[in-house]
Amino acid sequence: MRRGIWATFLSLLVAASAVADDSEVASLRDRVAALEAQNIAMRAELDALKSRLAPASPPSATAPPPQVRAGESGVAFYGFVRVDAIYDDSRPSAFQTPLFILSEDERTGLRDNEDLTLHPRLTRFGMNYTGPQVPRLGNGSLSGKIEIDFQNGGRESRAISRFRHAFLQTSWKRGSLLLGQTTDVISPLLPNVNADTLMWNAGNLGDRRPQVRYRYKSGLVTFESAAGLTGAVDELDLDSDGVRDGEASALPNLQMRVGFDSSSKDFWSIGMWGLRGWQQTNKAFGGERRFVSSAVGADYKLAFGKRARVQGEAWMGEALGDFRGCIGRALTARPAKRSRVVAVARGRVGRYAVLHAVPRIHRG
Repeated sequence: MRRGIWATFLSLLVAASAVADDSEVASLRDRVAALEAQNIAMRAELDALKSRLAPASPPSATAPPPQVRAGESGVAFYGFVRVDAIYDDSRPSAFQTPLFILSEDERTGLRDNEDLTLHPRLTRFGMNYTGPQVPRLGNGSLSGKIEIDFQNGGRESRAISRFRHAFLQTSWKRGSLLLGQTTDVISPLLPNVNADTLMWNAGNLGDRRPQVRYRYKSGLVTFESAAGLTGAVDELDLDSDGVRDGEASALPNLQMRVGFDSSSKDFWSIGMWGLRGWQQTNKAFGGERRFVSSAVGADYKLAFGKRARVQGEAWMGEALGDFRGCIGRALTARPAKRSRVVAVARGRVGRYAVLHAVPRIHRG
């Protein structure tokens, strides 16, 4: 009898212990689950705090602009908004596009005439077109560009747009053929000062004009040639017959350049180039009706690491007003003896050199 009582008592103890263990395990599980949920919430808050405190990462310089595609063709848009403020303590040739300062002789009344202008005309918008390969053109790939800004006259609140580039190009493995408006072949470098007038008529030649252009590159050597419109920049009409003298010659100007570049991008380059153009008038000046523009020149560039480079150009030529040389003058009609008028082709030499440096900025 006693043995049965003790057995029953032991069975009750074991059962009670099992129930207690099960309830404790369940309690521990609930506590672990609560701690895990709290840990997840704390991690999410910590990540959100880190993202708010972390500096914004700059946009990738190599990231391509977004494209709109249709079949094998695509268009990528680009551009920027720019506002320029210009202050002069003496009167320039033009407030927004100054090329030189006017004479301050007291007789002109322009001594120390200040001016201030503000404009967004150099705001730029463009699109790059990429197209399919064309079997009939030797599987050449089509591409193109249209780029405009607003530096083309008009009232300040009604600025007129202008074409900077508008061309279509077919490219092969080593060569390309371009038709449309783009920069001249000659004088390919751009000084980093005077970002609008580019030291025109002060040593730097070249502008933009309609042209047919061929480019061939093999290794370190690049060859370019173009036939372009003479009179696209200065619109010279010496005899005032309503026809630009470059178009009256019925000939394009011819440009050519041979360049040598380093295998590493923008480390060094050197090039030699030349041009020849023609103007013709209906009226004879000094017994002549046909006049020639010509130039030969060279360009160079040398980089010192990623933050500094020196570049420049030098040239000699005559009658280069349409190519931003010879102080903007191509041919000048002037009186001579016996009441005759002669046209003088102004000969000039020009050069410039620029040191471009970007300081290193340390952020604490």
